Parts: sequence; structure tokens; C-alpha cells
Amino acid sequence: MLVPSGLYVVQNNLLFVAISHLEAATYQVTYELKILTTAFFSVAMLQRRLSRRQWLALVLLFLGVSMVQVRVRENFRSKEKKWHLMHLLTYKHKKRLN
Repeated sequence: MLVPSGLYVVQNNLLFVAISHLEAATYQVTYELKILTTAFFSVAMLQRRLSRRQWLALVLLFLGVSMVQVRVRENFRSKEKKWHLMHLLTYKHKKRLN
């Protein structure tokens, strides 16, 4: 039990560092990896058995969060591009007026 708990502590500390360096979407996907890696180490080190349904649920959870975060990021980038385009058009319009 010492090894899995030690790995869990290391993972929590790395997530704490990550939150200060990553975007929210990237952090959320990374945090969901915590659940998946916990399940993997539970099977690998503690010889626990997970049913196919449980593995499927874990994978679907990760995929669902990943897809939502990708959409959030794409929406943010498209809004950012629109803002940049508006700024350029406004700048050109001001330049013509001067």
C-alpha cells in the first residue's frame, strides 16, 4: 500500500504544479487522467479486477471530458480570432481617417 499511496501523493503534487502552468482545459483533462491511472495501478499493483463495463466507463469518462475541453478551447480560439480581426479592421479604419 505504500507504493500506490506514494505515487498518488506525487501525482497530486504534480497536479498542483500543473494548475499554475497550464490552461484550465488542459488541466481538467490531466486531472481526469488521475482517475484512469488510479484504476490502472489498482489493477497492476493490487491485483484487483475491473470488469469490462468498468474499464469502458473509465475510458468514456476520459474521452467525454477530452471532447468537451477540446470544444471549449476551439470556441475560445475562434472568439480570439474574431477579436483580432475586429482589432485589425478598426486599426485600418483609424489609419484611413488620419
